[in-house]
Amino acid sequence: MVVPQTAMTPERSRLLVNQLIELGVLNAGPEPAFGLWDDAHDPLQRVLAQKSLHALACCSPGFAYQIHLQGLANLMARSMGMTPGEDLICLEGWLGLGGRAMLEALMVKPLSPSHVARMADCWSEPISEKPRYLFALPDWTSLWLPTWQTQGAWRWHRLKRSDLVLEVCEHPHGFDELVLQKLSLRVPGPTLDEGLTSNVQASQQFIELSTSYGIGLLAIAAGAASRALLIAREYSELRRQGGVLIKEHDAVAQLLGEARQILVLTESALASLTAWPVNLALLIEVWRTRALLHPMLCTVASNAMQVLGGIGYMRDQGVEKLLRDCNQLRLLGGSPSELTLCSAAWESSL
Repeated sequence: MVVPQTAMTPERSRLLVNQLIELGVLNAGPEPAFGLWDDAHDPLQRVLAQKSLHALACCSPGFAYQIHLQGLANLMARSMGMTPGEDLICLEGWLGLGGRAMLEALMVKPLSPSHVARMADCWSEPISEKPRYLFALPDWTSLWLPTWQTQGAWRWHRLKRSDLVLEVCEHPHGFDELVLQKLSLRVPGPTLDEGLTSNVQASQQFIELSTSYGIGLLAIAAGAASRALLIAREYSELRRQGGVLIKEHDAVAQLLGEARQILVLTESALASLTAWPVNLALLIEVWRTRALLHPMLCTVASNAMQVLGGIGYMRDQGVEKLLRDCNQLRLLGGSPSELTLCSAAWESSL
């Protein structure tokens, strides 16, 4: 049966985060184990991370996104020889990915003046005129942040909360559990190059984290869409119209069938992505897959809302929120149009 659903409070979310740390789902220790994203190169652990995020997103996509950021931050900390703390990571540029310029930067190629300007706009150190934005619980302590320098080098920063000017923004479209925070530096931030002795290594670190980030976003969106479809199916087995259950109506059956096909396709795509070695080619494939599937997962949630009819638009039913969360996830880590552009640039470079 359909039951009222509301977003978790920040207090409840923080309690659950601490419980996941105790259970080892989030590994806060200095050595990798079997926590979320402990080893992004191990296909088995990538499957575990993907399945964990999918399961969490079936309950709360926003909370799953928070856990996703913490898992990646833990991975980054250990790669730099540090013990993970209550850190997060921000892999969102100011104006998106940077299009073709991003691909050239990741391939460590010389950039044209226009591409240098584009990368500087998207990935330079955040200032008040060019901030970064972060969806997260409000009580984080440190933030991992990649920047691209105008001399053509990637740099990593681990910034304390006190290093940043933080402004809480009006709540956007989705992620009711989280707070959208606008971030800019008080003063130019320190770089952390320990363990990353060259621009090539820093670029590779960005590729590895962005790959896991994109796979996680797709898994979370699939979890949210799966939950929306489950609610719609349960409702279709209760609601009658014209003397029969609405699941027997062709229009409803088509909406549910299309949604199921999309979820099967997404499951197959995620399984394929976990089998590839982690490199730039995999990141391009993640971008290409997300550009195709994220809009389709929004269609799953939209179909679920249509099956519920008028009550699907009511916030206490849950589907309305899941649709907004799917829409929000579609725009993170590059919009579908920008991901397609980056993928096309890769094809033309081969």
